[in-house]
Amino acid sequence: MIFLQNGDRISGKIVLIEDNTVHVKTDYAGTLKLKSRNIVQFSLEAPMSVKESRFTESIPATEVVYDISRKGAEDRLFIKSHGIPKSIPFNKELVVAKVNGATLKAQALKHSGNVDLSANFDHDSSKTTRYRFKGNYKLEHGLWRHGFSGNFYRKRDNDKTKSYYYNTGYSVDRFFTRNFFWQGSVDYQYDWVEDIRENLLVGAGPGWQVWDNARSSLSLTTLLNYQELHYKKGDKTQNPQITLKWDYQQYLFNQQFKFSSTGTVGRSFNQDVTLDLNLNATLAYKLTDSLSLNTGFQYERLKAKRGDSKNRSLSLGIGYQW
Repeated sequence: MIFLQNGDRISGKIVLIEDNTVHVKTDYAGTLKLKSRNIVQFSLEAPMSVKESRFTESIPATEVVYDISRKGAEDRLFIKSHGIPKSIPFNKELVVAKVNGATLKAQALKHSGNVDLSANFDHDSSKTTRYRFKGNYKLEHGLWRHGFSGNFYRKRDNDKTKSYYYNTGYSVDRFFTRNFFWQGSVDYQYDWVEDIRENLLVGAGPGWQVWDNARSSLSLTTLLNYQELHYKKGDKTQNPQITLKWDYQQYLFNQQFKFSSTGTVGRSFNQDVTLDLNLNATLAYKLTDSLSLNTGFQYERLKAKRGDSKNRSLSLGIGYQW
């Protein structure tokens, strides 16, 4: 029996726990996938294998209990292995599979993503048009994690273009321990309005997954970059740069709200670029499991000897995630 946050009870057989999701085989609705954030309590008594993370060996167990009403039990599972009780983190890397023939196959590839659309048309006192398209996609397999991102923004005020740019990015992480990884990344921005027309960054460096569980995650990365800037006037500069990168996600109010902040801040070693800042913050309210109402803030500031670039925007729109 599985007890949910809304008071419902689900009867069935748990056949797999993976990526913060409990797979339950029922007689009346097939196999259901229940997110851990919606679960209060469940227990599983059967021969099973438990793998805490991609860096640990599978261990046999006979019992698994999850009960957030226990003191200090939130985001943890209590298991019995060889008759010895212990608690382990209930996070994205955990895999618990039954070994009695009813086991679902664990995913070889895990992917997730989101797309946000926002637009504003104000033709009262002034004629203003703003629209944004933003998307992120993450793919995980084994010790590797890939991230893809894209953003397009345009603002016109009284038939004059005030902001008009797009940027794309790709990163790949190779984990060596549960927390330590090495990242390679490529980022590119093209701007039709500001002094700096193009900004290309290619870099690599160490990263640390500070934590990653069902309700929150934080990773920090330090990158040594090669930066190439192209200006409106036709000039071009090449700079070595050091950058700090962060990625923070936090669910709030029973995971109905999600706050996220990503960004980078850096400067060049040759003092040509004194500040290269990219800050994104989003607060999303879940309408359904896939749809959300999003409000966001984005700020970009690049200060260089031969020109500057500055973009700032607020957005309100609809998001879709999978």
